[in-house]
Amino acid sequence: MVSKIVFLRPNKKEEFIKNGQNQRVETLQAMFTDFGFPVEVVEVGRFPTLKEYKIVSKLLTSPNSALAITSFILLPWSVTPLGIKKIKIVDMMDSLKRTRGYSKENITKWVFGQFESTISALFKKNHIRTYISEYDRDSDKRITPKEASTFVVPNAISVQKMSEVSNLKRLVFVGDLNYSENRMMVTELCIVLERSGMNLHIYGSGNSGMQDKFHNHVFHGTRVDEEIYQPGDLHLAPIRNKHGLSSKVFNAIANGSPVLTTENGINGIKECHGIFVKNEIEIWPEVIADIFLRSQKSPLKVEWNAFKCDQREQLRLALNDLLTTK
Repeated sequence: MVSKIVFLRPNKKEEFIKNGQNQRVETLQAMFTDFGFPVEVVEVGRFPTLKEYKIVSKLLTSPNSALAITSFILLPWSVTPLGIKKIKIVDMMDSLKRTRGYSKENITKWVFGQFESTISALFKKNHIRTYISEYDRDSDKRITPKEASTFVVPNAISVQKMSEVSNLKRLVFVGDLNYSENRMMVTELCIVLERSGMNLHIYGSGNSGMQDKFHNHVFHGTRVDEEIYQPGDLHLAPIRNKHGLSSKVFNAIANGSPVLTTENGINGIKECHGIFVKNEIEIWPEVIADIFLRSQKSPLKVEWNAFKCDQREQLRLALNDLLTTK
């Protein structure tokens, strides 16, 4: 009998702009559904409450449920039923390394990763971890339980639509400006683009202070996807931190919009036509001008062969062996 997969999904209120954590949970959910496993999603807090614990425990103790899949939930072991030692945990992990140093969030994740590793050793739980790039897998080796199997599944996000894009019309940045990293990216972009007389369309909350500072650019606030991803858009994602899968990049290409980003921005993405990569943000106006000329000659296209991965079949077989009730 194939086990039911219980997904733990962050219950943080979703904005129109999808939270990257929830997007990755949706990715795993789609992958396991594709593999033929029944899936049930439960929203829990970062620190699960007693009520959430009871809900998840009930699901995991039923005869056909032997797996809890956690993603970005601190203390994931706290929701596994006490006394049951054969719960399998599958994680979609982000790396802890950051090009701008360690944040409080990553230090916290590292501490709880150590805790999880210790508990895993004590309870001898079967464990498989999936990663979206070799970088993320290798950077987590120090906190990965020794008995855990690891698999890399690049291009894990399926393209929702592939479309020909008309001639380039707008430069777009998507991100919550309450987040300091996004404010740093927007500040750098606005300064560089203004020197070349280019305007940036910015989607995301928390724009009041920056709007006064960069009044030559257009601040839209939060909007629905149909407005954010329009034909003729070029999305800009000047990612400095190599940290998991960038929602700025994969949401754009999944909606058929081309992207200009850095090497760090394409972490976990391979063989995608429609992504332009240049690390030196200072020369982006020249790159944008070149892309503009290309779009005049031929409409820009976005093509992504999702799930193209040598280890995907290995992952399917391993999960099938692990999760199928004997």
